[in-house]
Amino acid sequence: MRRPDHRRALVWRDWARRRHSTHLVLKGIVLLIGAGLVVAGAAMLVLPGPGWAAIFLGLVVLGSEFDSAARLRHALQRKVSAGWSAAKSWRTRRTTAVDG
Repeated sequence: MRRPDHRRALVWRDWARRRHSTHLVLKGIVLLIGAGLVVAGAAMLVLPGPGWAAIFLGLVVLGSEFDSAARLRHALQRKVSAGWSAAKSWRTRRTTAVDG
């Protein structure tokens, strides 16, 4: 029976973490890719492109190896969710007031 692809990636990551040298290489690659996505996302905030999506994707990549990035992503995700919820309730109240 074949494992799903995401399980293979986790097995590979576990193998890489067992050896100090491969773990450092893995962390370096994750740092470069994640930081590159965050920087590109920040640039896309003023340039055409999906800036916030790239920033969140960069934080997801960084969060796979760095706990501080995972905590930051969770905090931002909670704030975005709360803001979205507030905007939806404001729109509902506004629509109800106009219709009534």
